[in-house]
Amino acid sequence: MERALASKGIDLIAPNMTQNTLEKTRASLRPIALQTPTYDHLVSEYAGRAYPVSHIYLRHVSGFPFVVEFFENFLGYESSRLNPYLTFKNRWRLELQVPLPEAIIATRLAFRPTERVSPFNASRLNRFIKHIHHVDWTKVNAFIDAFELRTVVGGNLAQLRTKGISIVGALKVT
Repeated sequence: MERALASKGIDLIAPNMTQNTLEKTRASLRPIALQTPTYDHLVSEYAGRAYPVSHIYLRHVSGFPFVVEFFENFLGYESSRLNPYLTFKNRWRLELQVPLPEAIIATRLAFRPTERVSPFNASRLNRFIKHIHHVDWTKVNAFIDAFELRTVVGGNLAQLRTKGISIVGALKVT
């Protein structure tokens, strides 16, 4: 690929992202890039709510393209609404707030049209669910309801059924 897909990189929730912050982050990524990273800032909509997203694109010194996405909110909702669905993890010598597995499952079930949940993504999601061993489906359902994703999730699961694809535990999505 000449340019990384925005879905293949690091996704961060970063409220109040500014051009100055993008510039500083781009400069800090320069040492691991083959050329100066580029960036953009887009404001789209999700279900009628403003959904600002910024991207920094770079070609890593390994030669592979990479993108860092900064979501100023989550699906147009204040990022603080995610708090009940987050936990702290140590990654890359940093303490980060990351989504609970149940939040990851819910977001994957809620991929929007046109792609929806592809057979490839369904396979990845099934492997993820099996790897967890115990999923609290009450939390999955709570996340779906908190972010008004029930219609999208229901449509995705119905579409998968027409293709003979099932998601492990999805019968517990009420």
